[in-house]
Amino acid sequence: MIYYYCRTSGNRKKMTKAQVEQYIEMGATEDEIIVEYDSGYDEDRKKLKLMLSKLQEGDFIYCKDVSRLTRNGRDDCEKIINHVHRKGATIYFYFLDMNSKNDTNEILEKAIDETYIYNNHSKKIKKGLEKMKKRKEMKQGKRKDDDVIAKAIADYNNGRSEYQKVDICKKYNLSRPTFDKYLKIYTDQQKNEKLLQR
Repeated sequence: MIYYYCRTSGNRKKMTKAQVEQYIEMGATEDEIIVEYDSGYDEDRKKLKLMLSKLQEGDFIYCKDVSRLTRNGRDDCEKIINHVHRKGATIYFYFLDMNSKNDTNEILEKAIDETYIYNNHSKKIKKGLEKMKKRKEMKQGKRKDDDVIAKAIADYNNGRSEYQKVDICKKYNLSRPTFDKYLKIYTDQQKNEKLLQR
């Protein structure tokens, strides 16, 4: 039997559709295509486990590349390949043009490379998203925690000679420009309140 396995994280239908279309071009029928929406880090994927349990001598699994099979690196990839070989089956990674019988070492190296690239890429994306969120908050005028700023300003006003601005900023983990900005806002508010009282 021939199996065509495709996996995407979450419900990425466009990505899955592209993999399914590729399999149909290769001659697959809809019944032979196994579509799984799950993380490549999850070792307990139901459809993958079911497919692996059904394997028999001479069966063939088509898979786009190593990352579709697993994102857990060399060990998990090797475990899956060994299981497939024990059953007498073969995995063909068509994007890499490699099969598990002849190219096992190269496939395992790809598993290491892809895991490293994916993990670093994910970290960069997370950092980028965090930076974008901070920029957006700054543009929207969201302040650092109001309590922290209020305490910093109160400390500064209560003992100007005792605390210098630099010490206040260190104590409350504020940058000097941020502290100056909110100190000015506070000072202006105080002046306006005094004018209104006259």
